[in-house]
Amino acid sequence: MGPSAITVPAPVRRRLAPAVLAVVVAAAVLGACRMPQDPQRTLEKARGAVLRVGVADAPPWVRRTGPAPGAEPAGVEPELVRGFAETIGARVEWHWGGPAELLAALERFELDLVIGGLTTTSPWKSHVGLTRGYHTERLEVGAPPGTKRPDSIVGLSVAVRAGTALANRLIESRAEALPADDPWSAGELVAAPAWELEARGYQPTGHVLHREHRALAVPPGENALLVALERYLRGREAEIDDLLRAEADRRDDEGGAPARSRR
Repeated sequence: MGPSAITVPAPVRRRLAPAVLAVVVAAAVLGACRMPQDPQRTLEKARGAVLRVGVADAPPWVRRTGPAPGAEPAGVEPELVRGFAETIGARVEWHWGGPAELLAALERFELDLVIGGLTTTSPWKSHVGLTRGYHTERLEVGAPPGTKRPDSIVGLSVAVRAGTALANRLIESRAEALPADDPWSAGELVAAPAWELEARGYQPTGHVLHREHRALAVPPGENALLVALERYLRGREAEIDDLLRAEADRRDDEGGAPARSRR
């Protein structure tokens, strides 16, 4: 015969119940409070050492300052990465390449971070880790300074920088897209990021074509690095528009078109 079951008197069961519940709750809290882990110890290895960063040219987010591979990158995201590296006492090692090439290397843990104007909807999101969107870029139609803002853009001509997807967004909105290398020179309505419209003194018309949430990429499963990076980015969130306006001013200095800040 098997061992006899032990019967616990009801009063004892009632006294034990709160203690058992407390143990269960404590175990659940301890499990929930575990620090995020890096299976490959990416953050730990970079701390006080080297942060290997893949950089893809994508102004204003990442901009070349000279011939690769030794060029120091400029733009919004290198500024953020330098600041983050400083918080962990790391020296940044830059690696130039195309987005697909760099993200594949990141997936193989050959890099610690990839930047280049990525968004939270990147097709690589199932292969690497992406931060939460650190900045929401609003793409909309603006009217030139001193002109009346239209109530609708249906049937209107709207200039847009050649080679961007905004032309298709305009067509979907039943406007006429006018792709140009310099969309600001025609004196037309312009479709562009809201920060650039503002920097050039254009009036937002309220016709938002698209929103994109910018993100940085880390190796898959490296949650300690991801959480530390997201915490840092949240602390810099209020500065992103200023960094973007500085990039717009720099572009105008090189191209000769005056920005609002110098009018």
